[in-house]
Amino acid sequence: MASSSENKDVAVEGHFGSVRGSVTIIAGVLVSSFLGVPYADRNTLRFAAPVPWHRKLYQFDATSPAPACAQTNDKKDGMNDSTSEDCLHLNVWAPTCGGRICPGNLTIVIFFHGGFFQTGGNNDPYHDGGILAAMGGVMVVVPNWRLGLLGFVSMATADSPLNVGFLDQVEAFQWVRRNAGPFGGNVSDIVIAAQGSGASALGYHLFAYDGSLPGLCRLYEGRNLVLHKPTRSIWYPMYGYNRAADQKRAILARLLCDEGAEKDTWLQCLRSLPVQALFKTPPGALRSLPTFFPILPIMWNPIMWKKFTPSGLSVLIGFSDDEAPAISENFASYLNFNLQDSERSASSVLTLLGIPQEEAAEVALNYSKTQSPGHEKWAQELLSDIVVVCPVRLFAEQLHALGNRVHTYVFHGSDVTSVRSVGREDIARIFFGYAISQGLAIEEQVLSRRVIKRIGHFFKTGNHLALYRIVAFY
Repeated sequence: MASSSENKDVAVEGHFGSVRGSVTIIAGVLVSSFLGVPYADRNTLRFAAPVPWHRKLYQFDATSPAPACAQTNDKKDGMNDSTSEDCLHLNVWAPTCGGRICPGNLTIVIFFHGGFFQTGGNNDPYHDGGILAAMGGVMVVVPNWRLGLLGFVSMATADSPLNVGFLDQVEAFQWVRRNAGPFGGNVSDIVIAAQGSGASALGYHLFAYDGSLPGLCRLYEGRNLVLHKPTRSIWYPMYGYNRAADQKRAILARLLCDEGAEKDTWLQCLRSLPVQALFKTPPGALRSLPTFFPILPIMWNPIMWKKFTPSGLSVLIGFSDDEAPAISENFASYLNFNLQDSERSASSVLTLLGIPQEEAAEVALNYSKTQSPGHEKWAQELLSDIVVVCPVRLFAEQLHALGNRVHTYVFHGSDVTSVRSVGREDIARIFFGYAISQGLAIEEQVLSRRVIKRIGHFFKTGNHLALYRIVAFY
């Protein structure tokens, strides 16, 4: 296990004011940490774009974790009590220079967490950036961003724009670019890394080159990106922006507000409710209340790909070799079916994608031939290919065709882990050093140290060659 011990507090000062964090010894390196630093005003209105933090902080205490953004409770109906609507903050970890903040020369890695656009946060122990900062020699920044209905319900007005969760990511990036210098980061050397729905969000931002989405990537002057299993929106492929947004607003307003209320009063009503009420299923309502995802164009529409123009990037993109269990679990949790319904769900997704029924049946038959009767693993694998594998490959091909340097990988976790890693754990155990901090199996710790060292090299150079012994490139 990587040794860590509290050493002392450390203060950072800049035009933002003063922030007090901690210095900890991690794997023999003194690492500073600043937790829960606000990047947007806590008075940002519900469903509104984030208001940049503009007040000076005075000895702001950043020594303790702050809550994740409000989200559902996985175990029961309602909101997770440990989360909050006041959540637009970020965590910063950076190796120090002799216990003092380094003079602004560290590569900055901004990490967007995953969680199906519904869950997750920077206080999750899986996203502790201390070991990555210590062993990778980089500054690590993990922001929260609004999720689910608070991040992706909109009145489609100037006061309530689409996809405020994406706007949060843009504002967090802006904050880092303005303020990371005093924390030891080089604001001219920023890398964006992401996993799961965070990587999907980063993929969507790449479309911002045509102005159709929030402009994080128009602002981004770095050249290196890391995306672990980005997937594309499959939730409203036939409806596009307006109809999907209208349906979301109507569902929420009818359940929580006066059913006969006029549309122009919905926003006022939804803002006036306690945040807990937004996550409570009203009596008589189906538990399968649709989950709220980003409102996006039809991502597999060839017209959209013609607008996809980023170039000059060095991108490391890939997925784990066995995504199927986690994908099925997500569908079971969020789309209200049991794991024995994998076959039905796979067929439904094919239909949702617009594949004719006969062709969908043929696809399902081809997958089912690989399994003995009664086994539904083929359906899980089909879901995995639809949601992760094929989109990642297509995305990589499109990036490469535009002249970007694209390095692709498949992480074979089952070859090195004593406990099968799925979902968020596969990247956390290795990329963030969770296996090291928790003293997990020795082979996992050894792998994690090797990956962190080599991916740190990619962060700084955009070169993947040092990774070839760790992952399989396709």
